[in-house]
Amino acid sequence: MPVTRGKDGRFISQPSTWSLQNFNEGRISNKGRFMIKLPNHPRAYKSGWMLRAIAAYELYHNVSVKKTDRIHHINGDKLDDSKENLQHLTHGQHQKTHFRQHGTYIKCTCEHCGKEFEVTRGRLKDKSKGIKQRGRFCSQKCYHVFPKPENFKDNHSKIMKKVWNERNEKTKKEISRKLKQAWKRRKMKAGLAS
Repeated sequence: MPVTRGKDGRFISQPSTWSLQNFNEGRISNKGRFMIKLPNHPRAYKSGWMLRAIAAYELYHNVSVKKTDRIHHINGDKLDDSKENLQHLTHGQHQKTHFRQHGTYIKCTCEHCGKEFEVTRGRLKDKSKGIKQRGRFCSQKCYHVFPKPENFKDNHSKIMKKVWNERNEKTKKEISRKLKQAWKRRKMKAGLAS
């Protein structure tokens, strides 16, 4: 990267345009990715810098990578942009790949049909109830076909009644509070405030 001095005497870096011949011409970002200067590229940031992995993949395979797609480093080294290490994935595929690498996905077996499926660790427990809700069935169809315990509807209706009553009590209190406030305002307007 050529370096010159500006009018105030400070050093100014003037990066040359990147190509395969000057492969290591650029800088490493604070996220550990190699950035190159290609201001006219559609995937370049406003500053003109872009990820070297995208440009290298496009040159290696003579394709253009959409903004919604990602370039995955197979060996996990973000600075290794060799042809064998770069893989073109959609955003969803890329996320799944990294989730699998970090053990975020857990394999489960459907309680109805016995089919194996994957669930993210965060979806296994319903935090509001503290019990295992998800990860038991592979689909809505299996959930609805699976026989429920005899007291399932009774427990469900009791829970719903409790929730409804709590909600009604809160609503009643809120309404009475608002009526009291409105009554006070009327008294104040009429000059009858005590």
